[in-house]
Amino acid sequence: EVSGRGVGLDAVLAKIESLKGSLSTESKAGEGVIFTLSLPLTLSTTHALLFQIGGDVYCLPTDALEKTLLLSPDQMGSVEGKPTVVIDGMPLAFAWLADILNLPKERKNGAIPAVLLRTQRGRVVLGVDTLLGEEEVVVKGLGKLLSQVAHISGGTILGNGQIGLILNPNDLVRFLSHQTADRPSPARSPSPGPPSRQKRVLVVEDSL
Repeated sequence: EVSGRGVGLDAVLAKIESLKGSLSTESKAGEGVIFTLSLPLTLSTTHALLFQIGGDVYCLPTDALEKTLLLSPDQMGSVEGKPTVVIDGMPLAFAWLADILNLPKERKNGAIPAVLLRTQRGRVVLGVDTLLGEEEVVVKGLGKLLSQVAHISGGTILGNGQIGLILNPNDLVRFLSHQTADRPSPARSPSPGPPSRQKRVLVVEDSL
């Protein structure tokens, strides 16, 4: 009697196929239709906070996120030469995520977007370029070649088709804790030794 064009179901099929799954239908006259969606067992989703660093999008699972912050300059400080930020009257270790990941960061005046992470190893504050919001993402493995990349636990394809890397909060907290605890004292300049002999290279051309 009245029928749509199947656009909605086609969108569902396209999404399932992008996740390497399948969709099948079974109908019986007078009884109805059954839609069966099949997805890989290795597929998992997580609720993540999205933010931008150096023009790229990164994700952090919200189960390790205590809250997001906008830090004012008067909250920033240092304890024993280590960067800290005061949250609720308590100084916490601070670092720019761009520095940890060896990425360029945007220089902005005013409030600093940041995330407060809490794991079994403690609490740290990490500065980012821009906070984008939260989203349910599908976690995909990086494969054997990239499985040992520091601070990265997986990747995802966002709703706009952009690729986002999922960060490992435990790894980040561990790294920052070790960095602040084991920060070396300033090294002394070595005493000047005897001048080194200048080396020369002789190039012989015998094709003439």
